Amino acid sequence: MKQIRKILLINPPWYRLFGEESPSSPLGLCYIGAVLEQNGYDVSIYNGDFTKSGVGLPSATKKTRMYDTYLRVLRDHQHPIWGEVRSIVTQQKPDVVGISLRTSAYGSALNVSHIIKEIDSSIPIVWGGVHPTALPEESLKNSQVDIVVRGEGEYTMLDLVKNNIEKLESIPGISYKKDGQITHNPDRALIHHLDDLPFPARHLIIDWKSCPPEALGNIFATRGCPYSCVFCASNKVWSRTVRYRSASNVISELQQLQQKFGVQQFSFEDDSFTINKKLVNEFCSTLIKERMKIRWRCETRVDLITKDLLEQMKKAGCEEIFLGLESGSPETLRWIKKGVTVEQMRSAVEILRQVGIRFSAFFMIGFPWETTKEINETLNLMKDLDPFAANLSIATPYPGTELHHICTEEGVVPANMDWSTFFHQSPDMFFSNKFSRQEVRELITKAQAIVGKHNRNKKRQLILSNPGYVINRVIKGKYYYPNRLWNLIRYTLGLS
Repeated sequence: MKQIRKILLINPPWYRLFGEESPSSPLGLCYIGAVLEQNGYDVSIYNGDFTKSGVGLPSATKKTRMYDTYLRVLRDHQHPIWGEVRSIVTQQKPDVVGISLRTSAYGSALNVSHIIKEIDSSIPIVWGGVHPTALPEESLKNSQVDIVVRGEGEYTMLDLVKNNIEKLESIPGISYKKDGQITHNPDRALIHHLDDLPFPARHLIIDWKSCPPEALGNIFATRGCPYSCVFCASNKVWSRTVRYRSASNVISELQQLQQKFGVQQFSFEDDSFTINKKLVNEFCSTLIKERMKIRWRCETRVDLITKDLLEQMKKAGCEEIFLGLESGSPETLRWIKKGVTVEQMRSAVEILRQVGIRFSAFFMIGFPWETTKEINETLNLMKDLDPFAANLSIATPYPGTELHHICTEEGVVPANMDWSTFFHQSPDMFFSNKFSRQEVRELITKAQAIVGKHNRNKKRQLILSNPGYVINRVIKGKYYYPNRLWNLIRYTLGLS
């Protein structure tokens, strides 16, 4: 095999299969690319979910409505999306390709892998991300997949290319095929000193200059989550051990993003941003001291916020917090091991309103034990708490989660499932023996209509009450692209 110098990292298209896009930088690949570039390799990152046309992100309702279209595009290997993939791979001429995928992108990743092998069957294909980490053996049963990287991928991928995809038995954290058998090497130790990692190499993304600046402003301050929610597979990659970047290291990255990429709006992608209040306070104090004029948002739990902390966060530019509320049913909250109560949710929302930080919320319906009672409790809680945006998901038993085990034990997950159907707005994810298929469709349609109407009303209120803010966001986010602006208008008016 020739010496490896050129590496192509791919985020396979998925949102685009619904006729939309997600321009956000694929952070995992950007971290891997940064480590490889630091060691002298020629790296490019292809975000298959970004287009220059600016069509915008689909609503949850639209993803459900476009489900059949999604499956049709996925199976149409002559579709222009797959032609673009072929063109990128042909132009880049990689020596090795790394593909990062979650479960929902499984079918897309298979298509991409098939295209690569058609172009040059000698190109090694490495899969990484939460799905192959949870199911390495099943992933490797696909003839197009040569190696699986389990867990954190930065130094595992570096070891692979340094070894020229040879001497695989010496590399921790991988699974691979050898002499017709699948071999699983021991796990790789976690990266405990996150400050030692280079900043994500967003400049390696093909056509990154066409991305809205806000799309490049996603960032991690921590890795790992100690909680045990039955529906979450995050710990498969990051573990339950929480590791922290220093406040100064995070702020240095924010400054780089401001200066090099023009980013002013940031989104922290940590599972629970406020898990270490001391570090959050230090981070906010430094932002205030440095007089950094930025806006940012994060996600956390209702039991991890206090009024004092929120006041400090607001002073530092935090304008929105996403809360994982999940359910309005006390019984469901116990089943999913959320570890919070509806009363705690109400208390947290009251504090947020007192401080003046906008909040959005995640909800789920369709757990296998739920009846219309539990579903209505969740929808009623959404109406009562009145978040700025409500994100409604259908409970999805992703591989590697306790929910998947529960659903399998109850016999509601068929054997040989098509992983391409596993996503939060898939109508095939309502695994329950309590409803017929027609009843499920009606329940989903009703619930999404309620949430969609709520979200449109909140957007109208924002536009009418603060048009200056909206105009600023349109300009900063490049929503003035015709397609993106038209989609925003259609969604606000309830036409999509």
